Amino acid sequence: MREPPGGDEVLFDTEHLKVTVDLNRRALWFVRMPTRVEDPGELLRAYRRGMASVGHADFTAIIDARQAIGRQDAAFERVATTLRQEFVRRYVRVVVLVRSVAGTLHARRMHRKDGWEVPVVRTVEDALAIAAGETLEPS
Repeated sequence: MREPPGGDEVLFDTEHLKVTVDLNRRALWFVRMPTRVEDPGELLRAYRRGMASVGHADFTAIIDARQAIGRQDAAFERVATTLRQEFVRRYVRVVVLVRSVAGTLHARRMHRKDGWEVPVVRTVEDALAIAAGETLEPS
């Protein structure tokens, strides 16, 4: 996995989540770690602490889920829905970075179910382009 671009300052780092900021690109990276989350509430608390540590509502939030170990049980999906809503309301732009076509389809379906069209991409370059305000052709 390619790490987010250099120059990032780590703002928050736990077993499940690392948050970095790229001030030049006005982007916040929320990077899921490759750990299994037993308690969905623990993940919700980690994301909320990460968001609270940065502020920056005028930044793009890049949710890097490439390393995430997926879960689709009801408790986890409730937490994921809450987080999606909080991200969309808090940041000027949100982009989701995933590893696979299946991840792309799942993320798009979840955001549409919530009533939002959030870009879901598979490359760091596309995530950065969206953070810069560029519009990408749908894939």
